[in-house]
Amino acid sequence: MKKLYYLLLACAIFYSCSGEDEPGDEKITVSESQISIDYEETYTLEATFNRDGYAPGSLVWSSADEEIATVDNNGKVTAGLVGETELTVKTTDGLFSEKVNVEVLPTVTVYKEPVLKFGESGSFVKSNETRTIDSETADFIIYAGENPEVLGVMYLFENAKLNYVAVLLKTDESTVEKAAYHLIQRYNAEGSQEDVYFFSRGEVSLGITIDPTLGLVVIYVQGESSPGGRMMDFKTRLEALKTQVGK
Repeated sequence: MKKLYYLLLACAIFYSCSGEDEPGDEKITVSESQISIDYEETYTLEATFNRDGYAPGSLVWSSADEEIATVDNNGKVTAGLVGETELTVKTTDGLFSEKVNVEVLPTVTVYKEPVLKFGESGSFVKSNETRTIDSETADFIIYAGENPEVLGVMYLFENAKLNYVAVLLKTDESTVEKAAYHLIQRYNAEGSQEDVYFFSRGEVSLGITIDPTLGLVVIYVQGESSPGGRMMDFKTRLEALKTQVGK
């Protein structure tokens, strides 16, 4: 009986030692599941995956929106425009993956971004604005500025639908400089014409200039097509804005 016992024990030890090795990690491990970084800041994420059949360093990184953040295959994240996006790290065969949420924060903020849902009603704007209404007609709603640098935020309507938005700012040197950084961190620069500096992002286009009557003014519109048409539309809206403000 003792011989049988030792034989069975030896077999158990043999099979426990000679069985198949564990395949390794079941998922990719990333140092952070979400990060917040400032405009133009960099941050390096670490990802590890130890599993049979996968070589070290065989992970691939990508960004859902490279305007907001880019990432190289070493996990180095570079912040772009202000906003949120998602990074993905995966094995080269795509069978294993993990995601990281990235928020890019501004370092300069002059004013809260206006409601930019063109074609919406005044009721929609009022339900989404947090500033205090200064005056209102069928054609426009003017909100008081939320700080001394902001003279007002004006929503202009055509056929009861939001057509464009204007932000009126002080023209002192400090505000002008800060306004430039405010826009650069949130929009793509598109060049300038006749002292109007244009930016765009997605379906939103805007121009900023200093007007003798209105001061420093930013006009937001739904995306324009050609640079020439964009300039003409900006001038038209600027003149219409002066008329409405003068009422």
